[in-house]
Amino acid sequence: MKRTHARRYLFISLLMLASVSLLLAVRAPAGATGTIYVDTNSGCNSACGASWETAHPNLQDALLAAANGDQIWVSEGVYYPDEGSGQADGDRSASFALLDGVAIYGGFAGDEGSLDQRDVVGNPTVLSGDIDQDDTVDANGVVTDTANISGANVYHVVNGSGVDDTASLDGFTITAGQANGTTPDNSGGGMLIAGGHPSLRELTFSGNSASTYGGGLHNDDGASPTITSALFINNSSTLGGGLYSLSSASSLTDVDFVGNLATNFGGGLGSANSDLSLTNVTFASNRANGSGGGMYAHSSTQIEATMVVFNANSAGVLGAGVYNTSNAQVALSQAEFSANSANYGAGLATNGASVTLTQAVLDGNTAVATQAGGMYNSSADVSLSQVVFSNNYAKTDGGAMFNTNSSPVLTRVTFSGNSADSDGGAVYNQISSSPSFTNVTFSGNAAAAFGGGLYHASGSPSILNSTFSDNSAGSVGALYIAGGSPLLNNVIVANSIGGDCVLGASGSLAAGSSHNLIEDTGSDACDLSDGIDNNIVGEDPNLGSLQDNGGAMNTHALLTGSPAIDAGDDAGCPATDQRGVARPQPAGGQCDLGAVEYDDTNPQVDEISLLDSNPTRSENVAFLVTFTEAVVNVDAADFALTNEGTLTGTQITDVSGSGLTYSVTVATGSQGGLLRLDLPGSATIVDLANNSITGLPYTDGSAYAVLGIKLYLPATIR
Repeated sequence: MKRTHARRYLFISLLMLASVSLLLAVRAPAGATGTIYVDTNSGCNSACGASWETAHPNLQDALLAAANGDQIWVSEGVYYPDEGSGQADGDRSASFALLDGVAIYGGFAGDEGSLDQRDVVGNPTVLSGDIDQDDTVDANGVVTDTANISGANVYHVVNGSGVDDTASLDGFTITAGQANGTTPDNSGGGMLIAGGHPSLRELTFSGNSASTYGGGLHNDDGASPTITSALFINNSSTLGGGLYSLSSASSLTDVDFVGNLATNFGGGLGSANSDLSLTNVTFASNRANGSGGGMYAHSSTQIEATMVVFNANSAGVLGAGVYNTSNAQVALSQAEFSANSANYGAGLATNGASVTLTQAVLDGNTAVATQAGGMYNSSADVSLSQVVFSNNYAKTDGGAMFNTNSSPVLTRVTFSGNSADSDGGAVYNQISSSPSFTNVTFSGNAAAAFGGGLYHASGSPSILNSTFSDNSAGSVGALYIAGGSPLLNNVIVANSIGGDCVLGASGSLAAGSSHNLIEDTGSDACDLSDGIDNNIVGEDPNLGSLQDNGGAMNTHALLTGSPAIDAGDDAGCPATDQRGVARPQPAGGQCDLGAVEYDDTNPQVDEISLLDSNPTRSENVAFLVTFTEAVVNVDAADFALTNEGTLTGTQITDVSGSGLTYSVTVATGSQGGLLRLDLPGSATIVDLANNSITGLPYTDGSAYAVLGIKLYLPATIR
């Protein structure tokens, strides 16, 4: 006797991820002509399926009765593919086969009259391959880890092969598939789709396994399913622990891959000779014992991915987040790589393939054995725009990026806080690598040996309008040229620990390197001489701290009086700076050095202090405001108090001064608000919690949709 399961709230424990959100959208197919009801607790023996009261007790019987245009409504409970008319008990070849024109819906309590009344989460409806019912399952009959599978389960819990896009499955958990037979029964433990095009929505694939491809789902032979609002959790296989796509095309929207395992490649998702579209997809805590912990693309696969997250994935070799190889073409936009870990190339690895990365952040990824905490490129075609590499670490070289026989194109990129235990705190180039860096900031990166910002060993890279500041190394803090001949134009190198720019025995600067500012001199300035080829050597560029100066990432702005202002070569100057601000500023002027163009039409706050550092309840409070550029006609009307908290009193009683310095007096009784100065420019929030801040503007991360400069009132104001 097959056991039934109590109706309980569905809860899948995410041991490695706090929560995974699934959208609960409902879509009914057009032209539905009839509804067939299924309830595992039904006692109906004949003439079943016309109502909840006479529901089929088995899903297979409903599928046998269904015709094109029908809907099948399935009540909560556990359903096994070897149960029903014409099925053999214990048959491992049994499977729930999707049908053209038939929509199958789960998530019902068993008394609903319309689709919008169902509750997929509250009424867990489980399709299980545990036909001998000896697996270890949770309260809802779900295998939560493939290690809990015992005995012999079905090869494929669901089969969507050969159907067209009118076939759909919506609102189920698919579990306990065990594809460990011979082809095709070695792939797609949860679901197999060979040449089919079904619509899949609101599905959870949990605890399915395969000996070859796709523990949760395998697409093959021209399959092209549409997958929306799905969760792949704790599935396993050799390739593509969660999903594997072979010679297929799939669209994935609002999908999460969590805790899946590949003993070879592609812990979450693997693909070969396929076209994939990914939108709002998360890969978290997946693992590949080989490469591609989150996602693996090879053999001419093409992937377009938008709003993708790779978090805490791991790989035994490389590419904990993503591994691309064998002519794969991968385009990622609005992407985040964080806390991924691999031997090398922890965040993103590309070997003999191409990748385009736009509007992305790689933060806190770790190469535990060798190179490339953030990104590894080998014989790769790589393009990056508006990308931030921060706090990545490599055990040896290239804390953020390692290039070998690769020449990536980097535009509007920031490297900050990356580190390597050997060379190239941010970037390491070797074996004929000639990257292009335009509007790039290297800040606060560190290497134990050489090249805290950049270590270059071979090739002829170009570095244009880029800024190196506050980088450090045991030797040569910013830029070490061990070999090759980089071309430097309009570049700033300053504030380094261990030297700004040094040539190794086989290194040189390319002829034509000009219009650069290097703070150090002599051999620590790559042997450049002040005034030769319009280079400025031995001067402080007067840079602001790394902060939000507008645009998509933090940069170092030029402060008033910087010798880098109007010192660039207009012939090679890019049309915009790293923030996207037009060059030159003002229009018709001359290009500035470095990644950020100085804009004297936007005065910035240089220093703010309280004239009385300890105001009392009984007196007005005066702020001293100092600007980087002289401003005129500033009066009380330019200032306002904004009620962002508990604000009492909104008066600005006086503004006095001229040029660079003004005194702003705030009335007695004002508290809990913001002092806002409305002047041209982007919003800058200044924290005055300690009564005096220098070297401003300083962004504290707060977000208020008010233009102008905002100043916090300190807590001491009453």
